Amino acid sequence: MAKTKNGILDGFEGKLGTVVGYRWRGVECMRAVNAFPHDPKTQAQMKCRGLFRTLSQLGSDMLQAVRIGFRGPAATGHTTEYNCFIRANKQCVSYADEGIQIDYTALSIADGILGKADFEEPQVDQMQLNVAFHPGIDSCDIDYVLLYAYTPRLRQGLLSTPVYRYQCRATLALPTAWAGHEVHLYGFCWDNDQQASPSSYVGRLTL
Repeated sequence: MAKTKNGILDGFEGKLGTVVGYRWRGVECMRAVNAFPHDPKTQAQMKCRGLFRTLSQLGSDMLQAVRIGFRGPAATGHTTEYNCFIRANKQCVSYADEGIQIDYTALSIADGILGKADFEEPQVDQMQLNVAFHPGIDSCDIDYVLLYAYTPRLRQGLLSTPVYRYQCRATLALPTAWAGHEVHLYGFCWDNDQQASPSSYVGRLTL
């Protein structure tokens, strides 16, 4: 049963015919009711669910970076940073003979209107990452640059302390528990208006 407070022209909550009304982030929304509520488990559907489950878990693992990196697109699209991450990375998970594969080199952890920085090859010295970068074209010196490291084996990520573009070098101290594990490194820019640049894949390391 649907409920409304201000008459038939107002938004509503609950089921009304073939639609469901609800309120999300102050916006009145509707969605279609699933006409086939049963739960078929064909091979294709199970594969699709497996891919989505993997991507959802990855988004949860990387939420520290995603909440910053997708803040601009989320505000513009009236959605969450997590949903922006899922939408941007559907093509990065696929099935292979070994099972579900993630293309970490194509993964996006940030997006927005800022110009990208140009990152050089990362260097590691006693569990500290050092990355030199060039500010990039049409950059602003007071923009920040951040690094984000993720280790799939432990499903853990770590975000660096932001540095200004003009500093041209960023560092990130990694936990000693990550020693011996594969790490994927990303970088992106961010400003005081909470806008980001598209993220860059900086490289893969084995500590």
